Amino acid sequence: MQKRFSFEIFKSNVCHRLKNIGDIKFIIETLESDLIQEYFNMRWYPEALYLLAMVDYLSHENDLPLCTNYDDIRNCKLDSLVFPSSILALAAFT
Repeated sequence: MQKRFSFEIFKSNVCHRLKNIGDIKFIIETLESDLIQEYFNMRWYPEALYLLAMVDYLSHENDLPLCTNYDDIRNCKLDSLVFPSSILALAAFT
């Protein structure tokens, strides 16, 4: 069982990994690992949807077709919006 970190740490780790290995390798490794489905099955919906959005965005940016394995997940939505902590902090001071 994986340890679940805060969503902010998860996003940061994903962004660092992407920066270190590049778009194409990130897409390949994410799809081959099937982490999107794994997170979804564990009900870690924000993580699953974030990874899927990243893969979809990077695929679009690199003129690659979308992976159709996750079409069912693309139709899912979170019960509530998730905002970055920096936005929440800014909103608290305005």
